[in-house]
Amino acid sequence: MMPAFYQTFFAHLLTARQSLFLHLLVATLQTHKQLALGKLSQALPLPITADSRKRALQRFLTLDKLNIFEAWFPLVLYLVLTHFSKTTTLKLAIDRTDWWHYNVLTVALVWHRHALPLNWTLLDHPGNSNLEDQQLLLSPVLSLLSAYRVVVLGDREFCSVKLANWLRSRKAGFCLRLKISEYIRQQGADFRSLKSLELQPGMALLTSV
Repeated sequence: MMPAFYQTFFAHLLTARQSLFLHLLVATLQTHKQLALGKLSQALPLPITADSRKRALQRFLTLDKLNIFEAWFPLVLYLVLTHFSKTTTLKLAIDRTDWWHYNVLTVALVWHRHALPLNWTLLDHPGNSNLEDQQLLLSPVLSLLSAYRVVVLGDREFCSVKLANWLRSRKAGFCLRLKISEYIRQQGADFRSLKSLELQPGMALLTSV
């Protein structure tokens, strides 16, 4: 069963028939935990043929209203405003993963030991994301959470001076993982590799970019 605020929101976004279909779909997902379209449509408790259930599911999932900006961002903002005070620093984790033959770039809100997906996109090229991909992913999220201070967390793929400078221009903090072979320069000193500094977990070190 969907929480009450989800039901209220979708009652305004969808027609009564679409809203009922969504309830059935969520209940079926919770019971069968199956994402394959064919198997999911077979499990839907509707008194119609399997082919008709599959077509109904396809039509519902391709509704123009069911997009990130109209159907997801308002819910995210409600959750954030409800559970986080304006003095909270929000931690956003950016990541990329290969899922089957899809190359997916995502950003999620770190929430205790969980991650709440905020935005995602399918890259039209294999391999690592580039600065433009990252900006397109993060821009709407930073605008959505503009009332909060945010810190973007990223692994070595996202360790880019250009990304760091762009995040700084958007008033966002960042913590981007460096390769141990990277060179940094402390104030008044020459460049040195991270490996030569013999850093340990938990140690803090201020450097210039």
